[in-house]
Amino acid sequence: MLATLVIAGIGLLIAVIIVVVLIMALVKVPPAPQPQPPGPTPAPIVSDPSLTNTLISDFTLATQGTKVVVGRTPTEDIIFVGCPASGSGRVDVYSRNLTSNTINLVNIIYPPPGFVSNFGYSIAVTPGAEYLIVGAPTSGMAPQTGAAFVYQRVTGYNYSLVNTTNSVTPTVSVNSRYGNSVSIKFVSSSVIAIVGEPGAQDGDGMITVIRKLGSVWSTIKRFNSSDVGLSTGSLVEFTESGIVSSGVNTSWYFENYSQKYIYPEPYSVSDLVKVNEGIAMTGSGKVNIYNPLSLVYSDAFVADKVSATNSGLTLVATSSTSSRYYKSNVNWSLVGELPGGVDSFVTGGGTDPVCVYILTGPELLVYS
Repeated sequence: MLATLVIAGIGLLIAVIIVVVLIMALVKVPPAPQPQPPGPTPAPIVSDPSLTNTLISDFTLATQGTKVVVGRTPTEDIIFVGCPASGSGRVDVYSRNLTSNTINLVNIIYPPPGFVSNFGYSIAVTPGAEYLIVGAPTSGMAPQTGAAFVYQRVTGYNYSLVNTTNSVTPTVSVNSRYGNSVSIKFVSSSVIAIVGEPGAQDGDGMITVIRKLGSVWSTIKRFNSSDVGLSTGSLVEFTESGIVSSGVNTSWYFENYSQKYIYPEPYSVSDLVKVNEGIAMTGSGKVNIYNPLSLVYSDAFVADKVSATNSGLTLVATSSTSSRYYKSNVNWSLVGELPGGVDSFVTGGGTDPVCVYILTGPELLVYS
């Protein structure tokens, strides 16, 4: 009897196991999740944040200025105003808090001792305000030989003079106006600056390229009339891969320190600035944008100054009576107008809010 019960129990257990196996075979168990490939790379930014034409500050300057450039940090814009007519010249340094929009005078950079005049006639700054270059084109023992001075931010708003540059061999000539125009930028681990000297070589002009590698500054290239053939050095600016310089009725594009192209227009350039395609120029009643050699946009607007965001996607052209600003969203277009002034500068771009600084002389207007 007991043996019969054991055999029956074993049979029942086997039957239950068979039923369970059949049920599991019929029920589809979802497979374990597999690692997924990374998502698509975000599309590149094709337009800066829009301006709302909102006046966020109307600030009276300590000294009337003629030139303004701005470097942006995570919390503030550091504003440099060139005041070449104040004695031997000076550069006033202001800070604008990006949260409160308050502006304060935080430093004054005076020229070093010596035969310096017109200090602040031209100024340029790296995007984060780490380096500043100041031109003084009428400095020197001989009339208007000129000089340029490079400063590095050390602590707070203090800037230390780290390099003084002027014409080198061939010897600087009277009225060469070295420092008439300047530009500066980071390239890999070095800092590179260019200085225009439109009066050199009896007015043919020259361009000097200086570089900081490690802690040493040196001159790495001088363009003269044998490189160019016509006047140059009145204006200088970097592009993504080259240099643009303008002289009397002529603008030149250099790549790898050799001449590559002559721009056909505008014939008389009053200012130029790097944009994402290449270069924007104003002069002869036009604002022209090149990519970097082909003309991609033109607006019949008489402007004296141009400035662009770090991304190169917003451009502001300024005359004494009005300013126009343009945006690139694949193609360039005119999107608005602002008041005029003697100079302007645009900060932000990419993912940062865009602000336009308009220097009227005694006042600084800030728009967002």
